[in-house]
Amino acid sequence: MKINIPVIIYIFLALTSPGIPPCLCNEGVTAADKQKIPVASAAAPEKSSSTEGAAGSETGSRTAGELTIADLQSLMAAYYGPDPRQELADKAEKATLEFNEWADARSKELTAEQALLDGQARSLNEIDGQLKELVRRLNKTVKSSMTREEVDDYNQKTLQVNAVAARELELRRRYNTDALRLQAAVSAFNGEQKDRLLQIDGLKSYAAQRAEDYAAWHNSGKGEPFSQLINSRYAGLLRGKKAPGDAANPEKDLQALRSLRGQLGGYAERNEDSRENGLIIVPARLGGEDAYFIVDTGATITTISPALAQALGLADKHGPEMTITLAAGIKVKGPEIVLPALTVYGKTAEQVKAVVIEPSMAGVDGLLGHSFLDQFDFRINRTGKPKLELLKKSSAP
Repeated sequence: MKINIPVIIYIFLALTSPGIPPCLCNEGVTAADKQKIPVASAAAPEKSSSTEGAAGSETGSRTAGELTIADLQSLMAAYYGPDPRQELADKAEKATLEFNEWADARSKELTAEQALLDGQARSLNEIDGQLKELVRRLNKTVKSSMTREEVDDYNQKTLQVNAVAARELELRRRYNTDALRLQAAVSAFNGEQKDRLLQIDGLKSYAAQRAEDYAAWHNSGKGEPFSQLINSRYAGLLRGKKAPGDAANPEKDLQALRSLRGQLGGYAERNEDSRENGLIIVPARLGGEDAYFIVDTGATITTISPALAQALGLADKHGPEMTITLAAGIKVKGPEIVLPALTVYGKTAEQVKAVVIEPSMAGVDGLLGHSFLDQFDFRINRTGKPKLELLKKSSAP
């Protein structure tokens, strides 16, 4: 006997679930998304440019005399310290390598998280298929008139459907939470990637500009007037003459200018030492002043700069003008003076004849010619130290 009773249904969810949505992380990391930049030198090719004055644009429109000691020190650090081109290129290369390592590692992490999310999506699709099949079978059992056993069976199956639906809901919630978290992580990755690339581009741009400025300074012949400016300011202060840019403490300025002279001379020496068959530049001392001279075995007489002659108090103690021949056959005139003593590597020559002419190299105070060298037995030693070996002149047999 069949009875008509209400059907008790405990469906927890809508029994027809939509298909699993694609990953919300639509900014997922792919080979196209992850930017990798090549490692290359950041230095721009050297080129010369015309400049005005010893200081150029670095110190604005001030005249050479108005430059402060701090200005001169800044220029020294910028153009006569360690070559910035290689240092900045190395920094740009390091930043590029670090970026590529970071991008590779982070993209692998995000790809792994995407793979886990894809696994969740597959599980959701599977359970969604199971749920639809259970609902389809459940619907087949519905009749207009059902026995108590059929109603109990229907309700039992409904409970199973609700259990699967609850499971699907929990998985879907977890999937959506993880998808949103991954989407946020990818967005953050893309933002940080953009910021890092901008920083690297800025570093490369600065390195290229710095290399161009450095090359332009040295290629445009700014070094000689810069060196002359330091030497003339130093000699002027020694003789009690102050330039507009000098501070109220002349002794402090003298120490700073003396240091700048030494730095320029050291730069010239190192620069020539680094060249194949470069000039031999040696440190010297005369009249209590440190100086740098080019050893010139083709010069019959030693030369010193006008500023050094002034610093030594010899500017007014010169003899007649002499004409000397420099490299490439260039003839120049200058007054002859006598240096009371000139010391190189601890060896001192006295009463050294010299001619006062302006040197042609920044940081150099003159040429060491035979008026000094002939007081010794000497030998050039390019590969060792000292570079100029000086021995007491041997007596005639």
